[in-house]
Amino acid sequence: MEWFDFAVYGFFASIIGKLFFPESTPILSLLSAFAVFAVGFIMRPLGAFILGPIGDKHGRKAALVWSVLLMGGATTVMGLLPTYTVAGLLAPVLLVVLRCVQGIAAGGEWSGSAAYLVESAPNNKRGLYASLISGTAALAFIVGSFVALGLSSALSPEHLSGWGWRLPFLLAAPMSLAGLYIRMKLGDTPVFEGLKSEQRVAGSPLTKAGTKGLKPILITFAFSSVSGLGIYYGHIHEQPPDHLTGLGPCVGPDA
Repeated sequence: MEWFDFAVYGFFASIIGKLFFPESTPILSLLSAFAVFAVGFIMRPLGAFILGPIGDKHGRKAALVWSVLLMGGATTVMGLLPTYTVAGLLAPVLLVVLRCVQGIAAGGEWSGSAAYLVESAPNNKRGLYASLISGTAALAFIVGSFVALGLSSALSPEHLSGWGWRLPFLLAAPMSLAGLYIRMKLGDTPVFEGLKSEQRVAGSPLTKAGTKGLKPILITFAFSSVSGLGIYYGHIHEQPPDHLTGLGPCVGPDA
């Protein structure tokens, strides 16, 4: 559900650019909108640094609850934002702030869900359980693309620009409540419960990771960077020449 929220901005970037960044040319508006889209990716590592230690100290469940609250709240408010013609410069400033919150939530969500699944999986099925993260994130992007396609097909350009683009963002509210309910019912992972019972929970997870886990962190970062660049470059490269007039390029979850 978080990845649906995170992706929906990209599908409506051309409309958001016109409403929040009224530049002299449509290309400049679109580029401004995608610059804000990129802010979310810049903030994702920060989200992992913020929410990751919460999961290490207080349990994976706590981090996952925070991630769904932050993502759902920011996305819902984004659908209620006034445009530039109503609020002036305040409108794009609020948009950037909310996109930052989305990025923080996405960073915490990916690392938190990965830890939860792997620590809950049988030893011989950790790879299978971990693959569910990418699979369900891709599914959320597919659902977002069909929602965008349905709205653009059913509504006139005027209605889509006027209020239609807000609907997918407002969907975040009920989706997040459902996700919050599910996560509140979760127990913590057997690994974390074991560490807690043995009083081995790290008091300063970031310090410990920086001194003893820096090498695997850098290796993981390198692998994910290569994979993310490949996915996004491929998506942008395959766009038809007139894609700038549509809903914006397709985006994937693994950047």
